[in-house]
Amino acid sequence: MTYSRVSIVDTVDLILASSNPPVLIIHAAGRVPGTGWTSPQLGQHVYVVPPPDGIQGVDFVAAAPDSGIHVPVVTPLCAELLLAPVDIKNHWGPGVPLLGVRVHAVENAKTALIAADKGMPGLRTLDDSEAALSFATDIQPLFRQRDVSAMRMVAGFDLHDYADVQAHAEGIYARLSDGSMPCDGAWSQTDVARFRAWIDAGMAA
Repeated sequence: MTYSRVSIVDTVDLILASSNPPVLIIHAAGRVPGTGWTSPQLGQHVYVVPPPDGIQGVDFVAAAPDSGIHVPVVTPLCAELLLAPVDIKNHWGPGVPLLGVRVHAVENAKTALIAADKGMPGLRTLDDSEAALSFATDIQPLFRQRDVSAMRMVAGFDLHDYADVQAHAEGIYARLSDGSMPCDGAWSQTDVARFRAWIDAGMAA
């Protein structure tokens, strides 16, 4: 399997989840020139010396198609990268803040700044946009009926019941964060961060 940069990156969003420890979620959407591309992901650049502009570089890559039949039609892809723990104000060292994230593709790059200016998208805090997270509105809908049925059989509690999820919240979070739950595919990092933020905010019903 060979990974290559996607053709174009269209958008970059930064989401700061005010969990403990804080988590920065980088979400990027882009395009590839045909079908058959799989496993899109974001790869964080590693620096020996902090970049002078304070911007964290990221490559947007995906597994290129093999020699099978593929349709040459522009295909959208998206990927997420979770930076945890993150200290925005001291990311590069004491008193040296993270100023943004630049995602690179073959044909272009997009930058999201922590302090938005010049028309570039900036950081949004999960707690600001998802204020007053509640089980009924924000958490229960994340659990599919198949997840509910499986958990009833395996662990004997109900993922659609507030009291059960509240009682087992840390165990559920551990499984969500390591990707072992659900069994047929991990939650997005955004949803995992939302679940963590709900716990840290007091687990409102």
